[in-house]
Amino acid sequence: MWSQYNGVIAANRYTAGTGWGTAAGIVTNGHDPQVAMNASGSAFAVWAQYDGTFYRIYSKRYLAGTGWDAAELIDSDVVNDLGYPQIDVDAAGDAFVVWTRYDGAHYNVYTAKHPAATTWGAAVPIDGDTGSAGSPQIAVNANGDAFAVWYQSDGTRYNIWSNRRLVTGTGWGTAELIETDNAGSAYDPQVVVGANSAFAVWRQNDGTRDNVWANHIELDLIFKDGFE
Repeated sequence: MWSQYNGVIAANRYTAGTGWGTAAGIVTNGHDPQVAMNASGSAFAVWAQYDGTFYRIYSKRYLAGTGWDAAELIDSDVVNDLGYPQIDVDAAGDAFVVWTRYDGAHYNVYTAKHPAATTWGAAVPIDGDTGSAGSPQIAVNANGDAFAVWYQSDGTRYNIWSNRRLVTGTGWGTAELIETDNAGSAYDPQVVVGANSAFAVWRQNDGTRDNVWANHIELDLIFKDGFE
């Protein structure tokens, strides 16, 4: 998926043994498209779209043999700007998305789940600090364990935070600070989740230059201090 200069979001599909198909526009006015697919061929696309007053987050689902569904509004908030969506899909076809929502003072991180058989659930805030948050990322494993990461201001610098939603739990937990270097701000987190662990990486300034840091968690729910 990609966005074009005229605001059209287009998509193309590669089929093993055949190659790329024909590109087609699926949204006439959007930006920041993201797409994720599971092993069975179920895909979800998300994007931000301006409604004339605010930015909204929408999605479309692609089912193998059927094609793209109609667009769905993910967040029903109608008085704040939303943006920067990211999405992933588990083996069962359940989709998980994160995005930022402005509250008039700063940005917060929200998430929602789309079970394969229904529609988007309620938007849930998952960040854990009072400052503005940005660059949320989400990853989910085949079992449906989801992890989100983002950077968030503490009033002095930006820190890297995480939250998780485990299939053995009752929803999203409490946000956790996953880095403790006080020298400089941290940005651009990324996360990936395997069957038994999750790994996060980010960029962090030490006062002289940017370095790449990492942390990981085993699914015993205890963040380890440092990369192992």
